[in-house]
Amino acid sequence: MITSLVVWLLLPRDEIKRGKDTSIWESLLQIGTVLKQPKLRLSYVVALVLLMSFVSMYSVLGSYLSGPEFGLSAQQILYVRAAGILGMLVSPFAGKLTQRLGVRSVLRLGLTMAVVGLACMGFFTNLSLLILMSLLFVTGIAVSVPSLVALVGELGGKSRGIAVSVYTFILFAGTSIAPILSIQFMRSGSYLLTFLMLSLVLVIGLTAACFIGKGTTEATQERITS
Repeated sequence: MITSLVVWLLLPRDEIKRGKDTSIWESLLQIGTVLKQPKLRLSYVVALVLLMSFVSMYSVLGSYLSGPEFGLSAQQILYVRAAGILGMLVSPFAGKLTQRLGVRSVLRLGLTMAVVGLACMGFFTNLSLLILMSLLFVTGIAVSVPSLVALVGELGGKSRGIAVSVYTFILFAGTSIAPILSIQFMRSGSYLLTFLMLSLVLVIGLTAACFIGKGTTEATQERITS
């Protein structure tokens, strides 16, 4: 509520330009055009697994830490989860990385970090190493999210608004699926196998990102930096 008030009072109001024949249905019809673009479809695959893996990881981690290997209390588990905030602090620097490496390279780098961190978590019974791998995972996600938003905006072109809206829907659809996915994977009875399967889901996103071809990135770099 406080944030809404600040936005209402401080953000400048933009001018709304509408053509004579503009309607909400016309905008919705652009979804079909957006989904026909192969690069955007690949971007949406990445979006689906991105926060899905994030929510799934923390769901599994809570169960793992409360189990016999660690036996942590709910308060201690909260501290471990809170450590992930350190990884999120890298997100504002994604723009600088994009200027140097390009948005696609930063996206792939972030996804690779997340895959490695997630895959390694099941191998460690040392709490410090487990937290370190979770930080690597969160850092990768924190770098990937703004890079993917910028890339979707670039690929969307004149249909940027609809492209980003579809991206947002798919992103949060992934978070809704995550708890179901976590429960199914944990039925394997092995946390090692569970973390590995979650990392393989994220590998699908990394593979999709590798197939998103090169394009003009100057506009993207400007948007993500701003």
